[in-house]
Amino acid sequence: MIFEKPTDFTGCTLWLDAQDDDTFSHTQLSPEEKAIVDLWGTGEIKDNPYVFESWKDKGSFQITLRQESYMRPFIDPQGINGKTAVRFDGSDFLELPDNLITFEQFSVFVVGSSKNVDEGDGMGGTLLGSGCGNELGVQVRPDGTALFALGRTTYKQADNFTHITPIDSSAHIFGFQALKGFAEFRLDGESLAVGRCTMTNKLKNMAIGVYKQGRNLRPLVARYLIGHIGEVIFYNKCLNVKERLRVELYLKKRWGLKHMPE
Repeated sequence: MIFEKPTDFTGCTLWLDAQDDDTFSHTQLSPEEKAIVDLWGTGEIKDNPYVFESWKDKGSFQITLRQESYMRPFIDPQGINGKTAVRFDGSDFLELPDNLITFEQFSVFVVGSSKNVDEGDGMGGTLLGSGCGNELGVQVRPDGTALFALGRTTYKQADNFTHITPIDSSAHIFGFQALKGFAEFRLDGESLAVGRCTMTNKLKNMAIGVYKQGRNLRPLVARYLIGHIGEVIFYNKCLNVKERLRVELYLKKRWGLKHMPE
């Protein structure tokens, strides 16, 4: 089989692709809005007057992500290695629908970068996260590490599988895989850690750009992302070795990433 895109493999429930301009709806900022963004942002927005309105999923769910105006990220044409990505400025996030995957088995890949290593505070910036019962996510922290987490958020430490690894502010491929109580964290095509975790059945309260405590609760401000998201892929199955390698090599070539082994 010739692999060309994530949906070539069955079970792709979500595929968000920032390089596909047809999946975006965005508007140009008014001079007044642009002045506010320049004032509160990092200044990088001066050559990028487009604010996010919606992002259409190319997976089987066919959902369209939208956000309230004051929490919208931006479309950055030079976001990751000169390629278009969605930029988060420390106050933006996007909610994902519930039940994209079950925790019996799944594979998740995220291409993203975080400046929380240099500019963040508190707990760091969340590229992908869910809370309130089940936890699946990765945060880049100010001490130059990435915290991966998967499992039930209970008082029993054995229910929750975590791993900490050194990280920098450049773009990386963050990966999660799970199958029948076992889970694996991956970074740039290499395995970081394998362990056991306990999950309830469905994924809820998932968001891009922030760690949320629940659908109706405020996000934790200290965990907002300062950085970019280029591509997000969810499979409701655990990919086999050949499938996983194809997806990771596809992401490496598409985003010009240098970290991955050949």
